[in-house]
Amino acid sequence: MTMSTLSVACPHCQRQIKVPEKMVGKQIQCPACKQGLKLEGAPPADNSLAFGGGGGAPATDFGAITNESNARGRGRPSAFWELLTFRRMIAPAVLQVLFWLAVLGVLGGGVVTILGGVAMMGAKVETTGMGPGFDGPGHNAMSGLGTVGGIFVIITGLAEMVLGPFVIRMVFEMLILVFRMYDVMREVRDKLDRR
Repeated sequence: MTMSTLSVACPHCQRQIKVPEKMVGKQIQCPACKQGLKLEGAPPADNSLAFGGGGGAPATDFGAITNESNARGRGRPSAFWELLTFRRMIAPAVLQVLFWLAVLGVLGGGVVTILGGVAMMGAKVETTGMGPGFDGPGHNAMSGLGTVGGIFVIITGLAEMVLGPFVIRMVFEMLILVFRMYDVMREVRDKLDRR
């Protein structure tokens, strides 16, 4: 017994799909873009249904995909529906953006710290009179602390620029770990549902 097939163009991605004729009137899922589409009406004489431009993409045999979809039930919901029902989380994407903003902030803070250290090294300590540590006009034993302090501040800025992104990465990895665990548990649930 030969099963008649129809050629369908997905209205979302324009991919050509071969569909068994018995699927007319039913909701199917495009194997390429995973969007749902409904095959309506009677099959035309040339055995093709078109929902838009054909696109010239190669046809996909829908027979095996239909069996897998029937085994799973009604197929996978759209990405938009998963966002609305909180099955797909947006927090991981927001955390990635916040991570890069934090890294840029730490790098910028490191540059400002280094510039402050350079300015500290160039600053001169003014003396107002004679007292302990006075070595002559415009000199003071405290003026050496400006150089040492400036070097310390520059080293602190460099450490901030090198170690800061690693610390931020570890913090954000711990935050995103919860969402990764959710994704893995969801995949396990989907595999169990297919059995």
